[in-house]
Amino acid sequence: MTAERRGKHRAIGPFEVTWSGTSGHRHVRVADFSLSGCFIEDIATPVTGERVTLTLRVPGGSPIEAAGHVAYVNPPLGFAVAFEVDERVASELAAAARRVSQRRR
Repeated sequence: MTAERRGKHRAIGPFEVTWSGTSGHRHVRVADFSLSGCFIEDIATPVTGERVTLTLRVPGGSPIEAAGHVAYVNPPLGFAVAFEVDERVASELAAAARRVSQRRR
């Protein structure tokens, strides 16, 4: 069994997301998210390091607006985004993760 390499708890989706960057603007899915980032399921291949803005939709709450950069690309599955987290975004992501956790019980 492999150890979890991520340091933050992940809320497992899928969830709807719209992302925008220099590589495009698309409405797709997020496989999971945490306070530090997410994995976007998309055939688009942005460039590692590209700055993107996201609108994440988690059931039971308002859309979460966040910015970040592409941490890595895994074609054709998608790409990971590392969030530029401020206090507002961290609070909204934590509340969304709690909602997801409560729904799965």
